[in-house]
Amino acid sequence: MPHGRKLFWTITGSVVAAAALVIALIEVNRGAPPKAASPAHHISARVRSQAGKLAPVVIPKTSSASPFSYISDMTPSSNVGELVYPDPVKIDGSIYPKSIQFSCDNGDLAAFPAVYKLSHNARRFEATVGVEAQWPSSYIVGVSLLGDGRPLLTFSVSVLKPKTIDVNVTGVHILTLECFTPGITSAGSSANIEVAWGNARVTEGH
Repeated sequence: MPHGRKLFWTITGSVVAAAALVIALIEVNRGAPPKAASPAHHISARVRSQAGKLAPVVIPKTSSASPFSYISDMTPSSNVGELVYPDPVKIDGSIYPKSIQFSCDNGDLAAFPAVYKLSHNARRFEATVGVEAQWPSSYIVGVSLLGDGRPLLTFSVSVLKPKTIDVNVTGVHILTLECFTPGITSAGSSANIEVAWGNARVTEGH
């Protein structure tokens, strides 16, 4: 194939991939607040990652019956709210466009908790929690969810082992998201690992 034609198709493919990502992000923000279905049921679009490989973009299904609110659209009420970053994240090869990240100090429980005030009709908290691939796969991060100061769920995640959660938050006024690093295998490491909360959202009901 002539060099000029090959270059044309390369540029065209990149433009199409970029357009697909824009469309996916528009769908996330279009219309009324969406409803979270079961975390296992998603709509996926496909775009090119920076490495040139196709990566799925995960978008929760929507329903007008029970809307949900993305945590990334809420303002944390904790003093370290400025350390919570509302950005798209990539967990286990998939892109979650409406997400948050925050750091966990090495060995320090709840170093940077993210605290959110929930509405009176909040019913469930859903997210895919993990660690992005920029961190070593041996790094294990502990995660805790608290409702009004009471433990709701505790688990661990890593680059290779994310976790999809669906937690009952009925009656909870203050939701606290915490993380710590009990299982870092590199002795003396001072890195602040960031935990990614993919498409974290609070479903509302009556």
